[in-house]
Amino acid sequence: MDTAEAAIVEYQEELHSDFWGCAASEYKILAEDKDAGTTALISPIPREEQAALQAEVERQFAERGYARIISVKPRKIGESTWAQLLVVNMCQTVPHTRALTISYDRDGTEFLNEMAEIVVDNLETPEAFPTAVHTDKLIRWANGSSARYQTQGGPRGTAKGRGGTPTVLVVEELPSWEEGRR
Repeated sequence: MDTAEAAIVEYQEELHSDFWGCAASEYKILAEDKDAGTTALISPIPREEQAALQAEVERQFAERGYARIISVKPRKIGESTWAQLLVVNMCQTVPHTRALTISYDRDGTEFLNEMAEIVVDNLETPEAFPTAVHTDKLIRWANGSSARYQTQGGPRGTAKGRGGTPTVLVVEELPSWEEGRR
């Protein structure tokens, strides 16, 4: 491994061990200024709830090697943003990560996929994360990691969001059952 490759590996390890430092230095999210009626790419600033969730994920990983977080109404407090930043971070810094994000409807699936694509497409140091090939609701990294976006539910026999063994799973709210389904 040459010096440049070693520096990139060291940088990736640093970004994996310091999630919010990585978010501040590498990632951009699309934010809306409702007063001005505009949007702009900004570095994410953690809300109290997001920081608490990240601390809990880190605690669980340290104790048992995986984390399970169940959240109700994640979009209300920015947990969707945090979750997609975490998905991107894990895929970029942990080779062969298989991330799966499942939303309860198509619009939610599109929104979450677009959120991750914005982060990936606007990295400060894209050469540190050879990426990201985008196809329909799938992002692949050169390190063998991938992030897939699927929708829950559907008529019997056509349900999406099943199968495979993800190493990171994000379930974005639970669907309400259509009439006649129990």
